[in-house]
Formats: sequence, C-alpha cells, structure tokens
Amino acid sequence: MAGQPPLKNNQTLSKRGGARPNAGRKAGVPNKATAEIKEIAQQYTQKAIKALAQIVETGESEAARVSAANAILDRAYGKPSQAIVGGGDGDKPIRHVHELSDEALAKIATAAR
Repeated sequence: MAGQPPLKNNQTLSKRGGARPNAGRKAGVPNKATAEIKEIAQQYTQKAIKALAQIVETGESEAARVSAANAILDRAYGKPSQAIVGGGDGDKPIRHVHELSDEALAKIATAAR
C-alpha cells in the first residue's frame, strides 16, 4: 500500500469501506440530522426556564426544587468543574498532574491495574 496516507487508530483499508482520505463530515460543519431538532427546541427556551423557575418557587418536593435550581444554574453559569481527589497530601484535590510527586504517580499507576 505504498503511496497511501497513514491511517488513524490502526484502521485498515478493505475492498469494501474502511478508512478513506477526506471521508466523512468536515470539521465545523453542523450535523444536519440534529440541527432541525435543536432549532425547534430552542424556541422553547424561555418557556422551559420559566417552568423551571416556577418549580423552584412552588415545587411540591424539595428534590424537585433542587433539581430545577441546578438546571437553571447549569444553563446560566455552566456546570461546576469536578475536583479529582486522591494521590495528594491527605487526599486533597489535585489541580495539575505536574504537582504530583513521583511516589503519588506510581501509587495511581499501580492502583489502575
């Protein structure tokens, strides 16, 4: 197969299908299958937020009010990042891998087996 471009993810070419150069949807091109559904759903954004706000204020259960409040906050500010805990001093949250000692990295590597 000389002269062919390298393949991604160890794919092989076959007589029927397989990886082909420049095949598939190009980066940045919207997915047409879901674009129409997304457009229709966006028409209900204000109603949905108002419904969530009403549940926050008058919901019959605390769980419903908390769930609605979380949905509103997630959409307004984005979901909070989740700290990764473990391997640090006293299992404090790890902010960056380069902050770990060699011993802590070894401990994580052996636990993953």
